[in-house]
Amino acid sequence: MSEKIKEVNSWIIVVFCAIGYTVLMGFMTQFIHSSSIPYMYNGLFGLYPSTGLVGLTTVESINTFSSGVFTPGTEYWNHIISIALSFIGIFIFVPYLIIKGHIITHKKPGVKGIFWYAGTASTLVVIFIYTGALIVSAFVFTNTKSAQAESTFLDALRTELTSTAIIASQQMILPQEYGGGGGSFLGFIEDDNSMRSISLADLNIHTDLDAELFIEDDIKDSTIVLVAKAETQSRTGRIFAKEVTKEITLKVLIEPLADENTIRWLKIN
Repeated sequence: MSEKIKEVNSWIIVVFCAIGYTVLMGFMTQFIHSSSIPYMYNGLFGLYPSTGLVGLTTVESINTFSSGVFTPGTEYWNHIISIALSFIGIFIFVPYLIIKGHIITHKKPGVKGIFWYAGTASTLVVIFIYTGALIVSAFVFTNTKSAQAESTFLDALRTELTSTAIIASQQMILPQEYGGGGGSFLGFIEDDNSMRSISLADLNIHTDLDAELFIEDDIKDSTIVLVAKAETQSRTGRIFAKEVTKEITLKVLIEPLADENTIRWLKIN
């Protein structure tokens, strides 16, 4: 067998070992999470040992602000040990294997011992894991940011529509001599003393939101439906997905003289 073929076979073995070990760590992580094994062993097998610590530090912050007392428990220190084990493995054990393997290979050209295989495979494992972690983190951050912006806009739009509905109720109840409907959405008086239904002009709406507000045409004596339409940018959930335009429609039924639920949401999306 030629030296070139031996070299290719060596790298094929290393790649398969790295892939197998990465998959094994994934299964071990799931097994550890679903068992009573102390979480500190996740430092040997876990793909992202710092994830749990982030959650615990969040709990620590909440406890500190609420009661001013936080006592790190066993789980907290297990996470710390997990991260320590991971750092030892990545920055001490793996480099040792690589250096030892290259020294042996340099002394015996053409011979790749167990240290070379272990060191090279471990390096690939680290690359596989943290390249994937970076991609997933970027994906989660991008989509979370997009979802947060959409949720913030939707909350602002709901608030705006609720405020407008309250003003509409007040205008409907307001006596006609003060510019109101006198108890009816059809009781507004024009300058020529003719009767008309309520309109957006009666509500004095001033908003900075990029949305369309209007009253549905089917205006009744005691009820109207106020509608808000807008467009937002959202992602489809795929990695590196482009933003797509999403239409939002909100509807609220306004019935000021009802015994209860004078403002009822008909559509929220």
